[in-house]
Amino acid sequence: MTTLKLKRDKDEGKEHYRRLISLIAEHYETDVSEPAALADFLEQKWQEQERTRQSCLDAAVEQAQTLQQIYPDFDLAREMQNSLFAALVQAQVPLKTAYEAVHLEEMAALAADRAKDELQRQITEAIRIRGCRVPENGIYANCGRALGRDVARLSREQRADYARRAAKGEQITFTK
Repeated sequence: MTTLKLKRDKDEGKEHYRRLISLIAEHYETDVSEPAALADFLEQKWQEQERTRQSCLDAAVEQAQTLQQIYPDFDLAREMQNSLFAALVQAQVPLKTAYEAVHLEEMAALAADRAKDELQRQITEAIRIRGCRVPENGIYANCGRALGRDVARLSREQRADYARRAAKGEQITFTK
């Protein structure tokens, strides 16, 4: 009875093995049904996947070097510990896009601080420049009013000139 049970277990194992091979072949959409051919096929698939992984890794390292020129504090190893960043990279999102998406709020705050600092610098510079410039007549509220001609102080030649111009039809007015 023991021999019969071993034979039956062996036959069931072979059948189980055949079903496993057919499932693997079906998954990879191939008609390989021999174990040796299937092993070769799987080895090729593994090597293709390894080459793809390596090329993705090389591209990520190259992108990381470029990204460090833009963002000096970027560290790929540290960023990969962030689950959101790692998920984006795994979904083949470019590193720059993934980094900016993960750190959007920090970058916006940094940009706002830089804009505030630049505005303060511009205001300070404008005040400094304005303080060095000689004030122009008539630009301040407390400056004297614009003076018109005082007819009593005109010279004989000036009065003659005004009389000649008035004779030609020009309208001449003097303000007080």
